[in-house]
Amino acid sequence: MSYLKNSLTNGEELKNIFYLNKYAVFAPYFLIALSFGILILGVVAPGDIPWQFYLAIAFITFFSGLVSYFKIKSLEYGVTSHRVISKRGIIARNSEEILNKAVETVEISQPMLGRILDYGDVYITGRGNSVVLFKGVEEPLKVKQAVEEAVFGDN
Repeated sequence: MSYLKNSLTNGEELKNIFYLNKYAVFAPYFLIALSFGILILGVVAPGDIPWQFYLAIAFITFFSGLVSYFKIKSLEYGVTSHRVISKRGIIARNSEEILNKAVETVEISQPMLGRILDYGDVYITGRGNSVVLFKGVEEPLKVKQAVEEAVFGDN
C-alpha cells in the first residue's frame, strides 16, 4: 500500500496522485539492456581486454540501472484535502509535506524538451522556507491546476 494512502488522517481524503513522466523510466531500462550488451560483447569480442573487465563494467551498469529503477518507483506525489505530499525512498524514507492552508504559490519549471514531451517540475511553496517539489511529473500544467484546485478551491 502506498505511503500517501497510509498517511491519511481522520477526515482526510486523497484528492490526486501524480506520476513521473513515462520517459523517466527509459534510462534504467536502457542501462539494464546496455549491461547485457556489454556482457555479450565481452564474450564474443576478440582482443586483449580480459572478459573479467567486461563482466565488471556490465555489473556496474546493471546495478546502476537497478538503483535508478527503484529510485523512480519509490517516488510518490499527491495532494489530499489537508496536505501536499512528496515522498521518496524505499528503505530510508524522506517525505516533504505542506498543509494546504500554508501553501502560497504553485509554480512550474519546464525545459525545452519538457515542453515537447510534456513533463516538468512543479514547485509548491509555503510559508517560510517550505517547498515541496514534484520533480519530472507528466503534464505539469494539469498537476498545477489540480494542486491549486485542491488547495485554493474551497476559498
